[in-house]
Amino acid sequence: MATQPRFDRSHALGTALKIVALAAGGLLFLLLVLVVVGGSLFEPPRGMAPDMAGLAVGKTAPALAAEGWINGEPEAYDGKITLVQGWFYDCPFCWQEAPEIADLHAKYGDRVAFVALSPDPPSDIEKVQEFVDKGGLKYPVGYGARDTLVGFEAAAFPVVWLVGSDGTVIWNGAVEGEQSLEQAIKAALSPRRA
Repeated sequence: MATQPRFDRSHALGTALKIVALAAGGLLFLLLVLVVVGGSLFEPPRGMAPDMAGLAVGKTAPALAAEGWINGEPEAYDGKITLVQGWFYDCPFCWQEAPEIADLHAKYGDRVAFVALSPDPPSDIEKVQEFVDKGGLKYPVGYGARDTLVGFEAAAFPVVWLVGSDGTVIWNGAVEGEQSLEQAIKAALSPRRA
């Protein structure tokens, strides 16, 4: 006579509990990922715009204001094309971009106004000065400029806007795929054709 295999309830229950625990852990992990990643994808930083390129082309640029300035204060848009560079000290990509903008300043600074703005507070003036020195920024650099950057709808850094002589944005990072910053500067400087 053949013996039937004996059913072990405790083993089956233990296996079922392990499966449930793994599934619950997986769901919790997935939920955590959705909250962390999803929250950062769908909610911009407080006071900032969801569009990563910032203030759209055609919109009026805010006044250039900061709590303090290095290399002098900028002139208002006063009929001159202005490149506005947004950055902050702890942004590694800002450090990479600074020399590129400084090169554009060396090339076009006699015809285009350059202004850099940082939300870094006056208490971080040494850091701001270090960035200015190492980045080769020889144009006005405003620190404590959070309100102005909010006005520019900055949501990511580094960020650059080209403001036309009438005070409206004529280029931002959103159109970079169509036209590079340098191409936009050249186009803005060229005489308008009828």
